[in-house]
Amino acid sequence: MIVWGEIASTEGGYYAFEMLPTEETSNDNPRTYRAEFGAPANYQEWPVTYQTTVSARDVEEAFAESVYAGETEVAGLPPFDEAPYVSNATVTPLRVGSSGGRVKISADVSDNRSVNYVFAIVTLPDETQKEVPLDPTSSSHFEGFFKAPANLGTAPQQYSVIVYGEDDAGQRSYETAGPFVVSPRTGLLNAWTTEGSYFGKVVLGTTATRTVVVHNNGGPKTLPIKASITTSGAPFSIRWATDGKYDFTIGPGETIGFTVDFVPLSRGFTTGSAIVSRADALQPDVTVGLSGVGVNQPTG
Repeated sequence: MIVWGEIASTEGGYYAFEMLPTEETSNDNPRTYRAEFGAPANYQEWPVTYQTTVSARDVEEAFAESVYAGETEVAGLPPFDEAPYVSNATVTPLRVGSSGGRVKISADVSDNRSVNYVFAIVTLPDETQKEVPLDPTSSSHFEGFFKAPANLGTAPQQYSVIVYGEDDAGQRSYETAGPFVVSPRTGLLNAWTTEGSYFGKVVLGTTATRTVVVHNNGGPKTLPIKASITTSGAPFSIRWATDGKYDFTIGPGETIGFTVDFVPLSRGFTTGSAIVSRADALQPDVTVGLSGVGVNQPTG
């Protein structure tokens, strides 16, 4: 008696093998035949099924009808679990005054399982690091705060921020939120006109001038300040300005004067302003009011 099995898989595989008797038996009892089949590993996401049939042939070459023996399934791999997705990592403000202050760190974090922990690593100017937990404000948005210490030096201090997301499997991903700067100690700017802000009555098409002075009240250990001066627009303008603006740097304790022109093109009272803006935005713009009256040329 020859007994064999045939296996076909749902992936198109075919296997045939002989089955051997397990032990000798008498004529009154049929023999038991057995074989083992090692199913190959399944690296796909879906299962593979193996269907088995058993056939037999006696010594006289007579075939028995094939019998379906059943099926076996090899499970597929579970879907790949990706690390969290971190996006829109930001830090605000990008520049903090010399006295330090709170900086907000935020990011969007999502995962195909669940987000377990979101945090930021802040690297300080001395290369030490501080971990800042970020709390959820929605299902995917997280925020936290870092208190930047005061900068007592004369150079800017830069901090870098990286936001990390961790899922319940311990997988992490990250995105850089970028740096922020704690400014060094600087003075404050003041501005005023030396002859008063009223230009008086000015004939149409002619020019009247006033001087606006800007002063930096910083002490000797503070840094110079980069700034610019402009006006609210015609008929007022800053002399020697480029595209309406004059950039300058003013040292601690220094005072600089700027000529403002008033050229009326229509009759009547007109108001405007001279505006001083710091490049580091560490104080609000300083505004000096301006006014004048345009009049016709007197006739003889």
